[in-house]
Amino acid sequence: MIHPTKKERKTMEATVVIGANYGDEGKGHLTDYFCDKLGKGTIVVRFNGGSQAGHTVVTPELKRHVFSHFSSGTFAGTATYLSEFFIVNPTMLHKELETLKVVPLTFVDPNCRMTTIYDIALNQVCEYLKGENSHSTCGVGINETVVRCSDPKYATYSKDMMDLATLDEKLYFIKNEYVPKRIEELGLDRNQFPDIFKTIFSNDMVIDVYFDEVKRMREILHNGGIQVLSNFKNIVFEGAQGLQLDEDNENFPYVTRSKTGLHNVVLLADQAGIDHLDVTYVTRCYLTRHGDGPLDNETNKDMYPKIEDETNKFNDYQGDLRFGILDLDLLKNTITKDLLSVTGKILLNHSLAINCLDQVGFDGNISYIMNKIKWSDTKEKFVDTILDFMSCDGFSSVGPTREDILIEE
Repeated sequence: MIHPTKKERKTMEATVVIGANYGDEGKGHLTDYFCDKLGKGTIVVRFNGGSQAGHTVVTPELKRHVFSHFSSGTFAGTATYLSEFFIVNPTMLHKELETLKVVPLTFVDPNCRMTTIYDIALNQVCEYLKGENSHSTCGVGINETVVRCSDPKYATYSKDMMDLATLDEKLYFIKNEYVPKRIEELGLDRNQFPDIFKTIFSNDMVIDVYFDEVKRMREILHNGGIQVLSNFKNIVFEGAQGLQLDEDNENFPYVTRSKTGLHNVVLLADQAGIDHLDVTYVTRCYLTRHGDGPLDNETNKDMYPKIEDETNKFNDYQGDLRFGILDLDLLKNTITKDLLSVTGKILLNHSLAINCLDQVGFDGNISYIMNKIKWSDTKEKFVDTILDFMSCDGFSSVGPTREDILIEE
C-alpha cells in the first residue's frame, strides 16, 4: 500500500473563535453563527477555561441560553468536546442543564480536570475574607482546581468518574489532608469563616451530595480522547475569556488560569491532524472587563445609549461590568502577538468580528483610540477603519442573533 506524503494529504481545516480582550466579547454569538453555517456533522472543542465562561446565544426565534460547559453551537445542532485543557465542574454542569433543558451529545477527555466542592468553597471563602485585596474571581473554583491538580496526589480528572470507589477515597483524602493544608497556605483563619463554609469543610454529607452529582455527570458525558474529532466533518474551537486574560499576560494576578489564545488550539490541532486554522478574533465595539485589573480609557455604561447585557449582572465576587473605549493599538498588538506565537507551526488565516454595533444607537458615532489618538466616527466608517488597520476581513454584528452578523470584506 502506498501512503500519501505530507504534501499529498488532504488539508484538514478547523474554525477557531478567540476573544481579543478581557472576555465577554461575543464568542458564543460567533460560534453559533459558524456552527449554523457549517451545518450537520459539526463538533465544537472547548479548548480552555471552564464553568466560569458565560457565552450568550440568542437564536432567531429568541431562544436564549448562557453556555458554560456545552458548545455555543448547541442550538445549531453541534456536539461538544471538552478537551484536556478544560475544567469540568459537576455542580455547575447540572445547574446549566436545568436551564438548557436538553442534553447535548458531549464528549470529555479523560484528562480533563474536575472541580470539587472544596475548590469552590476555598475560592469563595478566600475572596470573602480578603475583602479589598480580592482579585475579583468568578467564585467557581477555577484557580483552586488548577492549584490542587498540580499535585498528582490530590488531582481529580474526568476519568475518575469511571472508578467511583477510588474517587470516593480521593475526596475524603482531599477533605482531610489537602483542605487543611491549603487553608494554611492561604493564611485563612477558620474562626472567621461564615457558618456555611465551616459546614462544607467539616460535614461528610457534602461529599455524598457531590458524589451524586458526579454519578449523574457520568450519564451525560462520554469519555473520549482527541480521536473523537475524526468522527465529525467540521470542527470549531471555541475559546473562553480573552487574550488580555491569558495566564501569561503581564497583568498577573488579574488573569485567568488558562491559555486563552492559539497555544492550546495548535497543540490539539496537531494531535487531531488539523493543519489549517481559520481564526476569528472577537471584540465588541467598546471594551468591557469584569472585576479588578487595568482598563485603560475606562468610562461608564452611558457611553452608548443602548448598551444592554442580561448576562453580566452584578455579583458578589466581581461587582458590575466595567466599560472602556476600544484601543485599536492594543487590539492589534495583542492579536499580532498571538498569531506570531505559532508562526510556522500551522497554516493560519485570521479575521476580526466586531459585535454590539446596534448598542451605539441609530445615528451614534463610535469612539476609539488609534495611533494613540482618540477618534469618533460613524459605525460604517469605524468598521472600515478597524479592518483596514488590522489588515484583515471580518464580520460586523448589529444584533444578538446569528442573522444579525454581516460579512465585511
